[in-house]
Amino acid sequence: MKILIAQSHPSYESFSEAILQVVLESLKQTDAEVSLVRVGKQESSSILELEKPNLLALIYPTWWGGYPASLLQWIQDSLMLGNGMLANVQKVISVTTHGSSKLVNIVQGEWGKAYTKRKLLPLCKNSVQSEWLSLYKIDRQRPQNLETFLGEVSKSFARLNEDEAIRC
Repeated sequence: MKILIAQSHPSYESFSEAILQVVLESLKQTDAEVSLVRVGKQESSSILELEKPNLLALIYPTWWGGYPASLLQWIQDSLMLGNGMLANVQKVISVTTHGSSKLVNIVQGEWGKAYTKRKLLPLCKNSVQSEWLSLYKIDRQRPQNLETFLGEVSKSFARLNEDEAIRC
C-alpha cells in the first residue's frame, strides 16, 4: 500500500504536527510505503517523483472555513495537473481541526469536506472511499479530549492493514 500524506501547518509546534506524528507512528504497524509532503514549511518535494498512491491523507487545520491557502495551492499545482496522480487512490482520509463548532461548520457548508468530495474524489478510483476525522472547538478542548482525538486518529490509520479495499 502506498500512502501520500500532505500535512499543512507552518509550525512544528502545532497540534497538526502532533496529529502527523501519531499518524506516522500508527503507520509503522502497517506495511505501507509512506511519502510525506509538508506543505507550508518551505520544504519542497516534486509530486512527479512520487509513485501513485493508493491512499491520500490530508492533515491540516481548517482556517477561515477551509483548507489553508498553502494546501489548496499545493493541491491545485500538484494533484490536479491531469497527470493521473490520484488515479490509484482508493481512500482519502482528511484529518482536520476547527476553532468553531460543528454546527457553525455545517452552516458554513463544511468547505473542506465539500471541496474534497467535489474536486479530489472524482480524480480517484470510481470506488474511492473517504473518511473525515475532525476536532471542533480545538481552542476550547481539554488535554484529555485532545488525547482522545489523537487516539481515534491512531486507530483509524492502524486499521489500514485490515482494509481490503485499499490493500495492494
